[in-house]
Amino acid sequence: MSESNATLKIGLLEGENPTIKLSGEVLFHNKHKINEIFEELLEKGQACIRVDLSETTFMDSSGLSALIKYAIRASEAGGFVELAGISPQVSRAMMLCGAAGFFAVRTGEELYNCHSILGYWPDPLWHVTQFSVPATTEAASEARRRVVEVIEMLPITESDIDDAKFALGEALANAIKHGCRYDESKMISVKCIVGSGRLTLEVTDPGEGFDPKRVPPPSVDSMLEGGMGIYIMRSLMDEVKFSFNAGTTVTLIKKLRVRVKEQRKTGGRETVVVAD
Repeated sequence: MSESNATLKIGLLEGENPTIKLSGEVLFHNKHKINEIFEELLEKGQACIRVDLSETTFMDSSGLSALIKYAIRASEAGGFVELAGISPQVSRAMMLCGAAGFFAVRTGEELYNCHSILGYWPDPLWHVTQFSVPATTEAASEARRRVVEVIEMLPITESDIDDAKFALGEALANAIKHGCRYDESKMISVKCIVGSGRLTLEVTDPGEGFDPKRVPPPSVDSMLEGGMGIYIMRSLMDEVKFSFNAGTTVTLIKKLRVRVKEQRKTGGRETVVVAD
């Protein structure tokens, strides 16, 4: 292994929103260097920090944990940690450990300009949108609109966009009805994460939760009573998960299947290929 890959070099571009550049490998034995520079910046009251990973060749879980730790610290101080130049390895690791939501990464405009013609969604990119709304039907409609604005930027099929929109609507309805019990003073959190070939939607309400295994299968009665929400979400999305920690969170996951336009050489007819 070369010296340049085995070591970690840290550069700092000073300014109102400083940039930390990590070059080489970020590993358990050198993460203290990351701790030191973040501590230095936070002590100066600089909580809006950009981290340039364009020359980071590898990062283990210790390196990831250090970045997550200071993303939380920066958020508590009213700022954020923004990541740039993310490699496929780091992006995938962030998504697998559920850490993507802690970081600012790309703007909507950058996401819009990254449409792929390769037949897959590029791993180095993710986009996070997170906000809270009151438990009202009007706010739920606004939440759907905001998320759909992000989803519609993605180079995926119209049917997948419709599925995600439908499933999100069901999750919001359940949060209002069951989690908040129609109490408009309560808040619902919505998070939309795009990355590593997946669209992840999270809806969190302050409800006590329930046992998903005890939800009965769909029937005519449940359809008439409006009790088909979970069944619909599971039918439309690739994965549906529930967690109950300081409220109820439903996580909806859709694998991104990209529309790729090709021109046939004979006849010049356009075809659409859906690639998994």
